[in-house]
Amino acid sequence: MTEHKSSDTINIKELRIEKLSENNLKFTEVFDCGDDDLNEFLKDDAFHYQKGKIAVTYLCFYMNVLVGYYSLSNDAIEIKGKAKKILDKLKKRQRTYPAIKIGRLGIDKNFSRIGIGTKIIDVIVGCARVHSNSVGCRYASVNAYNQPEVVAFYKKNNFKILKITGGEEGDTLLMYRDIIESG
Repeated sequence: MTEHKSSDTINIKELRIEKLSENNLKFTEVFDCGDDDLNEFLKDDAFHYQKGKIAVTYLCFYMNVLVGYYSLSNDAIEIKGKAKKILDKLKKRQRTYPAIKIGRLGIDKNFSRIGIGTKIIDVIVGCARVHSNSVGCRYASVNAYNQPEVVAFYKKNNFKILKITGGEEGDTLLMYRDIIESG
């Protein structure tokens, strides 16, 4: 594969998104986003998660090169404490709000910082809006790595911090985006 420099541009309209399948699984073998956890999920777990109906993974191609991927599942944002004040604008007495969860999102390191991640977020939010007409879905959510670069990416894409969560891998930030109001 020819190395792609972040100063290069691509035609975002030429991106192609496919659901992970046995036919395109081979493309995951050479994918490298620079994060071992994200790489391992795609190569070792994504197909099993999909078969088990835990998360569905989509591959993003540019000119037949795998440039990114994301996985989605259902989520519910729990409303309590500070979160209640933040999301109370809906003026409904809900304990949870339905959301689409971005479980993983990775961009190949040879194609980073050229708009692919933002395009993927646009696709996810667009899908959530369409599906919200059949099945309730108000938010997109993500447990983002608590790293300045990652948080800045999601903020740039209209996500807001709801709360800091702990975990085995360190702190993450539960971030959300209102799919109706932001767009």
